[in-house]
Amino acid sequence: QTNNVFEAFSQQDEVAYIDAFSTLIKDSYSAPLPQDLARTCQNQNQATKATVKLITNSMLSSDLQIFCGTETICTIPAGFTVTMNSNLNVAALVLSGSLVWNDLSQSSSDQWLCAGYIAVDGGQFDMNLTSKQGYIYIKNNGLNHPAVHTRAFGSYNAGKIHVSGRYLARTWSLLADRATYGMSSISLLHKPEDMGWRVGDRIVIAPTMSGSSGNAEDFTIEGFDADNTIKLLNKDGTSIGFISSVFESKALFTGENMSALIQAEVINLSRNIVITGDDFQHVHCVNDVADGRPPDRIQADHCSCWKNINRNQCTLGLHTVAIGTGSVLSLQYTRIEKCGQRGILGKYCVHLHLLSKCPECKIIGNAFEYGHQRGTTIHGTHLATIENNVYNDIRGAIIYVEDGNEMYNRIFYNVGICPWAKSGEKRGCTIPGTDNDQADTTLNQAGLWGLSFTNYAIGNRFANNYNGMLYQEQGFGDGRGHVSGLECLSFQQIGRLEGNTFHGCGRFGTYVLASVFPKTTDRSIDKNGLPTLSTCQEWTTSGEDNGLPATFMHNIDYDNVFVGQYNAGDLQYRFHTSINNNNLIYWKETKNFQDGCSSHIADSFYDSGNLALPGGHGTFILENMIFNNQVHFESSHHCNIGVTGVLCMPTYVFVNMKWTGVISDQSSLLQWGPNNGAMFTLGPDDEKNLNGNKLFPAGFCSIVNPYWTYLLALDNGASCFRSNDVANLLGQDPVKFARKYDGGAIFCKRPVRRLEIFSFNQNPANHQTMQLELWQFDNLISSVTLKFFQIGDRKQGYSATVVPGLDHKYKLSMTGGGDVSPDWIIEFSDPVFGNRWKRDEIDLVVAGTFGLEIII
Repeated sequence: QTNNVFEAFSQQDEVAYIDAFSTLIKDSYSAPLPQDLARTCQNQNQATKATVKLITNSMLSSDLQIFCGTETICTIPAGFTVTMNSNLNVAALVLSGSLVWNDLSQSSSDQWLCAGYIAVDGGQFDMNLTSKQGYIYIKNNGLNHPAVHTRAFGSYNAGKIHVSGRYLARTWSLLADRATYGMSSISLLHKPEDMGWRVGDRIVIAPTMSGSSGNAEDFTIEGFDADNTIKLLNKDGTSIGFISSVFESKALFTGENMSALIQAEVINLSRNIVITGDDFQHVHCVNDVADGRPPDRIQADHCSCWKNINRNQCTLGLHTVAIGTGSVLSLQYTRIEKCGQRGILGKYCVHLHLLSKCPECKIIGNAFEYGHQRGTTIHGTHLATIENNVYNDIRGAIIYVEDGNEMYNRIFYNVGICPWAKSGEKRGCTIPGTDNDQADTTLNQAGLWGLSFTNYAIGNRFANNYNGMLYQEQGFGDGRGHVSGLECLSFQQIGRLEGNTFHGCGRFGTYVLASVFPKTTDRSIDKNGLPTLSTCQEWTTSGEDNGLPATFMHNIDYDNVFVGQYNAGDLQYRFHTSINNNNLIYWKETKNFQDGCSSHIADSFYDSGNLALPGGHGTFILENMIFNNQVHFESSHHCNIGVTGVLCMPTYVFVNMKWTGVISDQSSLLQWGPNNGAMFTLGPDDEKNLNGNKLFPAGFCSIVNPYWTYLLALDNGASCFRSNDVANLLGQDPVKFARKYDGGAIFCKRPVRRLEIFSFNQNPANHQTMQLELWQFDNLISSVTLKFFQIGDRKQGYSATVVPGLDHKYKLSMTGGGDVSPDWIIEFSDPVFGNRWKRDEIDLVVAGTFGLEIII
């Protein structure tokens, strides 16, 4: 802590976490309990050594209570049914038969089931309440089940849990109008009564500040008014509630049939079924291993010390789980709170664990709050549905896709709010001491963290997390846990990522890390999401590109620091809205699309921020883009840092671009990268550029690095011009104009393309330079020196910016006229131009090719 600024938790910060625990949870909320439930079950903390009793016939819960008492592990064998007609308080419950609990069976308005654990062992737990209130209370009584372990509500051996509460048409809405200091009511986009919201319900308003710096506010509904208005009480419902911050609400038109809802989420956290339990407890670890990471089976069994990350204690709440093929966990319109067991593997608010196909697993309409180790975890499971849930005050990843083999799970229309500022006393939603520091700590805590890309994430909204959505390959490239060594994550097919909103993130909104190039493999659900590794290839057996293009569509990112990814190819952003992010897009490396035509970003709206564009390889197309207000283009982002980039000579092609809004005359429009690289050019259909725009002056279609002065001689000086000449032509101050283009540029009225020569067996200490001559009308009119450039051990060679066409000629040689090595590779332009428009051609003579003139 420095001057009231707190550091979010890293993996090693357990001591700080435990020391600050009372501060971390002081504003966390758990639902009030009926007095009899609190008196009977709450925080008894007895270390129970319970006997086991098995019923021999079906019975009512009122009779079961007499039979089992409060200190018995009560077992319901297969073939028998317990009907919940009254409260039930046992040491633990093992269910191989059935339990039925519904509005007809429940005899009172409130009813509860208390147990140290509820283990559904091949049986069925069916609870369905629509008009009455029910509680499942998990006690901290020291009992440990061999399959589901402590403080658990879980199924295994093909057991099935179905819990369903009162249906809500919507679990969340958006602010219809801005809410500001002192207001005691808010207006929503939807009518609260139609959504099923009620007086007395608990609601939370998501922060709308940038960079994980906001705090949510929580209230109780006092009543409803016209125009979808909610009158507010404080969170305890004891007095009028007043807004104490600013929560934004505006809808922006971002293009034809497109708009962005820049509006605070409002979530409803009240349900008529509550899964709750005793308060969190810190427990000391067991020294199972002398050093290093404890085996997963030990970490899942109990709190195991892990010296490398300073784990000496674990923090235990309740957890819910379904284990193994055939088991089911279905929770709908239920509240789950005080959940997660920090430091114990597999113990989360909800855990779908190695279920294989589970279309019956439906986590729908629930309210998750006050969790300390993730919200919903999908692990080795396919076809599950995670839909319309709301999450608040969950530490670690909110929705977590664990190992990398998970396929076609439906993650739809959820809202995940981190209610705490990352630099505040609550340290955001970070948590130390878990098995994955990337997903949970200050490294990369995320609203949605996924190791498998082949799932559907549609219509979700994540606010104020450190990352909104993180699909991560880096560090886990061959899978994790049960499938370690069996996956090829970089090459996985990408499922639908559509219609999501990520805002207020301290790092990325949309985030793909680090190398993602989807390919066609034989991976399928029937193979448990595992490919035959020999099918994970960049090229087909016939030598064709094996890419499998994917599109992120209709996603909205705003008020984040970054948006995008490190290295990704065959991945398109379409109908993307990126507003007021420090980096509107962040992209290090890419490739041309497998289909030979597609653009990298299309039909999108980018407003106020930097585009950190990749440094290779090939042509990067931005199509039908609207740029608004102050936008800046950074070329060859991260190129030549480490091993990133390919000669740092990308071609950025703008097709049908528009630039609206206001920019300052003092502002910079672009930044040049290393190797005198990058070129900005309009698409072939836009090259006349009669009207111009804020980047390309009228009549000019290309902008290149000022190093390439040799182009000024082309067409007797009528095609390419220095920035000073263009400024004078436009009547602008040459110094200010050059500043817009990173100190200067060359503007051409003809298209430009890249010419690259990939060399071998050279290095920075032992290399030659090359010479490129420009000939026109049978005369040498200019020349330029091509400097040797190398990234890492393998990527080396030379690059040039050239103007295509057969009305002039290029001659390439080593400096002084020496021959070019015959095993070097020369690459000009890209097939995408010929595939979409017309083929580019140049007349090139290469020294050492026996005087051959090459048309390429």
